[in-house]
This record gives sequence, structure tokens and C-alpha cells, in this order.
Amino acid sequence: MRVYFLGTFSGGRQYAENYKLITDTIEKLGQEVLTKEVADTTLPITGEPKSSNFLYEREKGRIDICDVVIAEISTTGVGSGYLI
Repeated sequence: MRVYFLGTFSGGRQYAENYKLITDTIEKLGQEVLTKEVADTTLPITGEPKSSNFLYEREKGRIDICDVVIAEISTTGVGSGYLI
């Protein structure tokens, strides 16, 4: 199963360690996490240094192929709301 895991960047990175635990657990269960960068604790609050167009196209493609979406939205963010 391909999992699109959603967590916030712009709302803050205080839950990044939790995201890592969640994505690691999903992978230990034998599933594929399409969005591993959300759990990358080294990324800043601004997210990946990519263009908005690149990010839009990449995320659209991932959503199109995922089997399930898991959204961890304890902290709101503009991107999380948009993707949902």
C-alpha cells in the first residue's frame, strides 16, 4: 500500500519527531510512505527549497497514486489545509 502521510511545515516543526515515528512505523508494517520528507527533522519551517510549481506537481502526482492518506493535523498549516 502506498501511503501519503501529511504533516505541517508552515505551522511549525515541533511534531517532526512524531512524524518520523509514524512514518517509520508505517514502513515497518511493510507499507510505502510517499512523503518521507515531512518526517525529515533537518528541514526548516519553510520546507524543501523547491519551487511552488515543482511541489504542486509532485504532490499532485503522489496523491494520484496513493492508496490512503494519513493526515496528522495537530498543528495547522496552509499547505496541510490545501492538500486536504
